[in-house]
Amino acid sequence: MTAWKSGALQVLAYIDKHGGITAKQVREFGVDPRRFCSADGWLKAHPEVKGTWVRGTMPPIDKQHPAEFAALKAKP
Repeated sequence: MTAWKSGALQVLAYIDKHGGITAKQVREFGVDPRRFCSADGWLKAHPEVKGTWVRGTMPPIDKQHPAEFAALKAKP
């Protein structure tokens, strides 16, 4: 698995656990937030929390790597 895919999985796990993510947090997972957090990005703006993003049209990499995704979601 590439470093980019690992970071993207961490982004999705974080969103599922916390209900949203900021662009700064996306960057901390080692991926460029421009692909995720923009008007035509893979995430969509949180309807109630400004500056926060939620799942949008991101490719289903969590489904492609279910074991790794489950392990990330299980971390505290």
